[in-house]
Amino acid sequence: MDEAILYTYSLAQEYEGDPPPLGEIGWVRSTRFMLNWSKTGRVGQWAKWAGQKYVLPRFRPCLEQRSNVIADSEACLVSRNQALYTSLAALKNKIPDDTDILQEYFLPRDQTAAFIADARDVLRESGLVLVNASIRVVHADDMLLSYARTDRFAVVFYVNQKTTPETDAAMAHATKDLIDAAAARGGTFYLPYQPRYSEQQLTAAYPNIHEFFALKRRYDPGERFSSHLYERYGRSSGPLSA
Repeated sequence: MDEAILYTYSLAQEYEGDPPPLGEIGWVRSTRFMLNWSKTGRVGQWAKWAGQKYVLPRFRPCLEQRSNVIADSEACLVSRNQALYTSLAALKNKIPDDTDILQEYFLPRDQTAAFIADARDVLRESGLVLVNASIRVVHADDMLLSYARTDRFAVVFYVNQKTTPETDAAMAHATKDLIDAAAARGGTFYLPYQPRYSEQQLTAAYPNIHEFFALKRRYDPGERFSSHLYERYGRSSGPLSA
């Protein structure tokens, strides 16, 4: 978490003709091998990063030769569908007693770098293996359970862990520390993932959560629908309020 690759896109007005149809995604086995190798520790993580940084940019599919598009050697003309097209087959995890965990934190944009520095310390101390980290743009929304009350950057962590009581406890501890780190920077966290947070952390990030639970009980008094979030935090939120 000391370096990052930045991808920027601009609309290509000069391209004529229809983009070619999407084909099968290549390099799936190679990608899965690199991902699984990165889960073994520092050497694998370094090899994966070196591939992403130096090798992958040279082999990404392009509608025209880079030299024909723009002088910049990094430029590549791609269709929008092509840029968003990927294969989930590379993420299949067939390693015994092993699992992958996804987490996402939403930070005010001027606090994102500071949070990344905090998160770097948390993850290194946890002993967990960070397979990938990415940052994406998130715009402000107006929802009862809003994770972006202002324009923000989302920091996404893809973490590998062994399915043992020890590593499970390490993941729970690291998650709470990451949530605290995000809160200290004015950030929030994504609710649909593992419910590793305390009720205090939940209400601090989502102050309208009990109003949400009350509305859920109003429109679903028989509790036909449920979730791990509601089972753990909603049932204890008190009687139905107006």
